[in-house]
Amino acid sequence: MKARTVVVLLAFMLCGTVFCAQLSRITHLLQFLSSNVGAEPGSVMKLHSARYGAEILLTLSKHAGYIQKNVLLASDYTYKVATFVSGLQSTAESDGDFGGFQAFPGEKKEFEVFDGEFVSTVITSFLAGRVLEISDSPLGGGQENYLKKVDVGAALKFLSKSKKDDVYSLFPGSDQVSVASVYYGSKAWALFSAHEKAPATATPAKSEAIVPFLKSLFKDGGFRHSTDNDQADLQSTYQAIFLLKSLNLWDSFASNRKDVEEKIHKFVLSHRDASTKAFGEVPGAEPDVANTFWAVAIAKELGLEHVVDTPAVTEFVTSLQSYTDGGFKLNHQTNGGGHHSNTYYALETLEALGRVAVLEEMLAHPDRVVLAPQFIHNAAFVAMAVLVLVGFAGTLYLLPRAEEETDEDADKAESDKKKEKKMAKKKKKEPTMTIIRNRETKECVDKDGVPFPIDSLNKKEWDIVDTKESDTHTIYVLRKKDISLKQKLKDSPLKARRLKKK
Repeated sequence: MKARTVVVLLAFMLCGTVFCAQLSRITHLLQFLSSNVGAEPGSVMKLHSARYGAEILLTLSKHAGYIQKNVLLASDYTYKVATFVSGLQSTAESDGDFGGFQAFPGEKKEFEVFDGEFVSTVITSFLAGRVLEISDSPLGGGQENYLKKVDVGAALKFLSKSKKDDVYSLFPGSDQVSVASVYYGSKAWALFSAHEKAPATATPAKSEAIVPFLKSLFKDGGFRHSTDNDQADLQSTYQAIFLLKSLNLWDSFASNRKDVEEKIHKFVLSHRDASTKAFGEVPGAEPDVANTFWAVAIAKELGLEHVVDTPAVTEFVTSLQSYTDGGFKLNHQTNGGGHHSNTYYALETLEALGRVAVLEEMLAHPDRVVLAPQFIHNAAFVAMAVLVLVGFAGTLYLLPRAEEETDEDADKAESDKKKEKKMAKKKKKEPTMTIIRNRETKECVDKDGVPFPIDSLNKKEWDIVDTKESDTHTIYVLRKKDISLKQKLKDSPLKARRLKKK
């Protein structure tokens, strides 16, 4: 093996040793997605996880360098989740869930739901439609039309049947009207109706009914989930604000905007943890990534950026990434690996803060002593890595010159050997001649029968090297002498003439 090859292998081994203890956060995250397509670790594919996974890839695709379709097979990912989701719709008109989507195949059977009872909801309608819409985007290759593989008209009929008092309830005939049902029902209707005209019998919820419903749930600067809940929460507050904004109803709701936004500001701030600056479900609760996302999103939407400590929140979010599988956990108390929903909230929080680039950093094992950043500062680690690479580059630059000199010496030695062999071969194959002499007739001929007078042999030119006798012939083996140039000139006719002239 040549020296250059050895050095290259050593370089790879050293680089592998330096970096094997760490991988970038984005690499861990993509491994989490690719190894759990639409499913939580150790589970089967389900609608909620499929939606979160598709949303994560879509967000990453907006940032150059984070997603390469040919490498990460994003189109393969979206194909799998879209194919799965398109099979979740109930297409039997006799089924009460007709047009709706289950969370996974056989959901009714697993939970022993009877005929007339529902597992499809306006929430699962939106989640399914969103997966199909993302899969139809350039992220999925843009060549398939997955929304055409489901009955969009039936999906709109299901949403229309789910209305109660002109707003969306959870499912047809349900009394469960909440911020979530109105939020997801409205988004699902907008999504499906944008791709196909609604049947004549299907009508959307009325926007004029949404404002008074949400006003009835506004309390202490936040929104309650439903009339059955006493306390407002960040999730319902996020959904209500974003729904009103998307329907251009915010001004109708917040007639006194300054007063409303001041109340919301105090409400959001009351959920902030004093230590981590992240946000919890209720004031004083353990902060988690979901409530942190809702709080950050509300603050950004209403221009309340001073509520968010960007560096502290970024540090909190990144600290929740699991080294085990690359996904994100709910909070610091959560054991095990990541979860699709928490991973979605973590990425969306970083996106809202403009800190997605933090995923380029290395994720170090929390329980193992490795290189940076445990005991070597990141800057020192980078400097060391650069010096190592420069050293190897210099070695690789110098090696070819040394090898060229070695190759020249080897070529010269090889040439000398060939010359010696050629001379030896030449010596070995000196010209000889065989002469056969008839003992009776005294006739002398060579092997070809050409006469050759052995008696008048020029002994200056030939040597008799061997003689063999038989009953009838004598065989001579002659070898031509190596006459020097000086001798040839001496014996030449020209030399003779010169001597005669003198």
